[in-house]
Amino acid sequence: MLLSHFAVLALAQKNTFTNGYYLNPQGDTVRGLIRFNFENPFDKTPEFKPTQEAPGQRLTPAQAQLIELEDGRYFVAQQVNLNNELHTVFLRRMAAGAVALYQLLNEQGIKEQFYLVRDARFTRINPIGLESFIRFYFNDCEAVSAKAKRYRATAGSLYELVTTFNQCIDPAYETTGAALLPAISFFLGGKLFYNAGYLELPRRLVYDFNQEKKYSFNSVGFGAIAGVRINKWQVLLEPSIVRHRTAQDSVAVGFVFINDYSNLQLDITQFELPILLQYHFSINDKWRIFPEAGVMPTFLTKARFEEEVIPSPVPPIDPVTPYINSFDNSRFAFGITSGLGLTRAISNRGTALIRARYNWIEMAFRQRPSLTDFQTTLLNRKLEVAIGYWWRL
Repeated sequence: MLLSHFAVLALAQKNTFTNGYYLNPQGDTVRGLIRFNFENPFDKTPEFKPTQEAPGQRLTPAQAQLIELEDGRYFVAQQVNLNNELHTVFLRRMAAGAVALYQLLNEQGIKEQFYLVRDARFTRINPIGLESFIRFYFNDCEAVSAKAKRYRATAGSLYELVTTFNQCIDPAYETTGAALLPAISFFLGGKLFYNAGYLELPRRLVYDFNQEKKYSFNSVGFGAIAGVRINKWQVLLEPSIVRHRTAQDSVAVGFVFINDYSNLQLDITQFELPILLQYHFSINDKWRIFPEAGVMPTFLTKARFEEEVIPSPVPPIDPVTPYINSFDNSRFAFGITSGLGLTRAISNRGTALIRARYNWIEMAFRQRPSLTDFQTTLLNRKLEVAIGYWWRL
């Protein structure tokens, strides 16, 4: 059942005209095509046109007492208090019945608001003292009032509250407006990123006595963004190709009289597929901040890891000829990632992104056959700073 609601909602939120009608102040029903994009942070006024070929006209709350679309969306014009001023706005019905639940379309600078309607009276839900309010407002249903503590002032929780109450009052009650919950959307986009970090070898050669070696790098690249948003949660895939190159000299201290010089040549190209979970906090109608975390499967498409070692002679031994240590790598690596970002709505469908994220990837390398054959782990730790843009489908 829930999956069917998601499917209906995904279709309903397309930015297209839908068959429907509105009721004008004279009580006349006017039928035609209506586009009501309630997620647009710039203009929430719906458009109406009598036929497909006719131009669209803005439809304000003063012109329409209610609007109903064939996909199930239902809106009423209602006077509410916003920032201590009375405004007539459209409220979206989320559930109907003996008690109906309405949601305020996000007005600029106004946080999400919900209203209950019982006996034709609108009551705004105040998150403060919600438990006491529920016990009083729904005192004729023990199934609700006894569990008042579990409910929160969120769309999902209030929807459950209202439908539970309506089923308590009328066992034959069927939910309505469920297709509007949750708000789901899909998006595609791209990002430009800069990586700065280091590669760490916990153990390279027998001469190192397990000393850690770190090699810094930086790189830039471009990646794709694809994901789905359900209410305030987002799940993202960000495939990208990243290349790390470094060439550095180092000194490995062995025995007291030995200093082994080495020249590291490292060239890695990897395909990264971060799978991220984000939670978005609304600053206002356009700006959101989000933390994120996820996993990062990584596929190495190219890896050259060589080290030229120049051993120091031990008197009276003659100088030792330099030699090359080469390593073969596994083709798959795994990492974890976490970060913090900020988004801003730029247009009806477009959103800009800036984000900083820390990535930790572990790669396995095995030294090619030699006297000091061993497997080592290369730790790839990096900070990624990215700017991006995505379009809501």
